[in-house]
Amino acid sequence: MPRGRLATSARSDGSDVDIDGTAESEIAKLQRQFRIMEGDRQAYTIQAREQIRKQQQEMENLLKEQEELNRNLGACKSLSRQQQDSEDTQSLRALLEQRDMLEEELLKEKQCQKEVEKEVN
Repeated sequence: MPRGRLATSARSDGSDVDIDGTAESEIAKLQRQFRIMEGDRQAYTIQAREQIRKQQQEMENLLKEQEELNRNLGACKSLSRQQQDSEDTQSLRALLEQRDMLEEELLKEKQCQKEVEKEVN
């Protein structure tokens, strides 16, 4: 019987070494995976912070643009600006009418000039 115990004991020690080796290998594998995942997490964190920073900058730019547009809109809606626009519109209409009259007069003058040239020839 002692021989049987020695054989069993020897086999048991070999199994323990195999199990320990497998466990250590598995632990090493998991530690490598953990380091890789930790690096990925850090890279993602940096990327996410950069994206957030860019979005905040874009929001600030859009808010400044909105403020400027609101100021311009307020200026356009002001009563004095509306009155000035109305005066400018009336002035433009008068100038257009004057141009039309001058073009018509010029056309008449050209016709008269042609008639005079016919009489001269």
